[in-house]
Amino acid sequence: MEPLGPKVEWCTPLLGPGDISQSEFKASRPRLKAPWACLRCRERKVRCDVSKKDGPCTNCCLRGKTCTTLPSTKRAGFKDRVRLLKKSVWGHSPHADEITSDTETSPHALNPPTPTSFEPSFCVEPAADSVLYLDYHFLSIGNLANMPSEEINFLDIQGCLLVPRRQTMDSIVRQYFLHVHPLLPLLDERSFWDMYSRRWAAADASGPKISLLVFQALLFAACNVPFVPLEALENLGFSSLREAKAGFYSKAKLLYDFGSESSSICIAQAALLLSFRSSSTYLGIKEVNITWLNIAIQHAQIAEAAWHAPSSAPIETDNSDLQSVLKRLWWCCIIRDRVLSLCLRRRPQIDPAHTGSAFYAPLRSADLENEIQHSRVYCKTSKACLNSILERFADLCVVLADVLALAYPMDKQRLHEPDLAAILTRISDTKNALREWDEKTSFSLRLLLGRRTETLAVSNDTEVPHYSVTLHINLIYIYYHSSWIALCHYEALSLASQTSLPCYYIPGGWPAVSQNQWEIQDAALSVTQSLQALHHMNLDRWLPSSAVACIATPLVLHMLDVKLARLPISSGSATSNYSELLEKNLRLKAVIQTIKTCYEQYDIADFVIRAVQHIAGFLELGCLQPTATAGTSDSFGWPDIFSSNPNLYLRLVLSMDLSLSNGRFPEEEDFPVGLRRLFAWELDAAGSLFAHAGEIWNSSSPLDTDRAGMAFAWT
Repeated sequence: MEPLGPKVEWCTPLLGPGDISQSEFKASRPRLKAPWACLRCRERKVRCDVSKKDGPCTNCCLRGKTCTTLPSTKRAGFKDRVRLLKKSVWGHSPHADEITSDTETSPHALNPPTPTSFEPSFCVEPAADSVLYLDYHFLSIGNLANMPSEEINFLDIQGCLLVPRRQTMDSIVRQYFLHVHPLLPLLDERSFWDMYSRRWAAADASGPKISLLVFQALLFAACNVPFVPLEALENLGFSSLREAKAGFYSKAKLLYDFGSESSSICIAQAALLLSFRSSSTYLGIKEVNITWLNIAIQHAQIAEAAWHAPSSAPIETDNSDLQSVLKRLWWCCIIRDRVLSLCLRRRPQIDPAHTGSAFYAPLRSADLENEIQHSRVYCKTSKACLNSILERFADLCVVLADVLALAYPMDKQRLHEPDLAAILTRISDTKNALREWDEKTSFSLRLLLGRRTETLAVSNDTEVPHYSVTLHINLIYIYYHSSWIALCHYEALSLASQTSLPCYYIPGGWPAVSQNQWEIQDAALSVTQSLQALHHMNLDRWLPSSAVACIATPLVLHMLDVKLARLPISSGSATSNYSELLEKNLRLKAVIQTIKTCYEQYDIADFVIRAVQHIAGFLELGCLQPTATAGTSDSFGWPDIFSSNPNLYLRLVLSMDLSLSNGRFPEEEDFPVGLRRLFAWELDAAGSLFAHAGEIWNSSSPLDTDRAGMAFAWT
């Protein structure tokens, strides 16, 4: 008699007819395939009888576990089940949508509050191009056995357990390894592809897996690159790249909030990827990325990643795989810590005194050598080049520790230390360290830039002309020159705060102010040259959000330079010569074009624009008149303001630094005492200096001149 219930499928008998024993006959009988199974039985690949019972399955009853099944999204009454789930989890509160996850009962209670409040959209219909994560044998939820069924059902309703289908997933993962992985080698690319390639092989189900939390965070990080095909995102139910980033971020954050992962290594990896989240409002920047970085560092320390391979201790061969994972993890924490500190003008969270080679084995290209032969997005030669770039970048991060520890935070007490000579000595030593890095790096990196026969990306045996080497080398130099600007501004601020002398001499005999001014000018021009090179090759669209924060100060300087260059140098004289003014405008145009390119991709670009407009509100054209020292030059620019009125100059540039550091526009009390209330007028003249900024932003003509003089309008 056939069993009652849903129709079942019959498997092919393992043995043919014949004289066999009773035990052999039982073993050869066709096995019934249940229409569905609970999550734990599916994970363990054992038979489940939950479909035949009104309560939990026999396996879960015997083991005292919670039996959880996932409701099918194809069945009717989806919204009704969601409504019932809301009542079962939060009761009948009319404000259930505003309730956040309880971190006190979460395994992450030791962490700071999660970066953003949880605002669920309860009726999230799964997209047609999404499947349950269990359809891929390389994905798993590490803490599934300890999660209540209500939380699992909620995560399922929110789409957190859904991942893209293979074709869409391939395109997103490819973008991650093309653009995120080269300077943040968080995952072993070879190991990842080995696990990722196990499509439907049940025999590999017991092998190593990727945490679903880490994978959702990886998808989010990949969507920070604006070249995930829009068609693929639309198949997932997203209408834009920003919406896709928000969707994947929400999934990963919910998985973290509900404690889906118990491994500190996996949590740290996911938090590092989520630190790419940048969010801003009209009032300022939300400190989302800093919070995620803090979570990553905490869990990396719990996993003892900081002590994975001290420089004096050899690595045990029996544990080399784990040592490699921990070394990658800790160095990625260092890299993200340095980049975010440089961009947000903050002191590093990892103690700068404990990041040198005396404490940790340096990150070298040999640590990633196994990826060269197994990369699916780069050819062998190109992958070797990118590994060399990463090695030089890791060395720069070590030097940045001293730069950032000196320059940030802009503490009022630190600016009034009694021993000015000691401060200048530390600054001089740090500058020498930067120069030493440049001397060791410039030849090798510029040699890579000059190689025209290389190819970087490979796909389906079709080689794509290289661009990633040029992109990442210029990005590293943007970081490098931005660190020079930060260090020189700290030096200028120290000199202005502690001496009233018009010129303070450094030990080498050069005037400190003049030397400092030249270094700032050279660094700002170098950043602009990198942007011009990238824009010429149409590579500026691939810059990360961190680059936007690094070009904020050069943007202020170039806008100031252009406006001042149009002032008459002396009574009755004309403005700057045409070629000088044209060159300054071209520099400004390069920075503005980059900001415009990044405007649709990153929220921080909008905040930088509004910060520049805020700075414009504190300026009046009448206070920026050429001095006598400018009469001998061809033009009047910000270097003249720097030499004649350093406090005014520092007020302008620190306004941008404090805006990025505090996540809001600075108030008067945020500035050092010597830079407060420099403007005696009211704000009725606000925006006079940068009044042409709106024309620059909205104009579509590249360069216009009229008969009355030289008037410029910009794209």
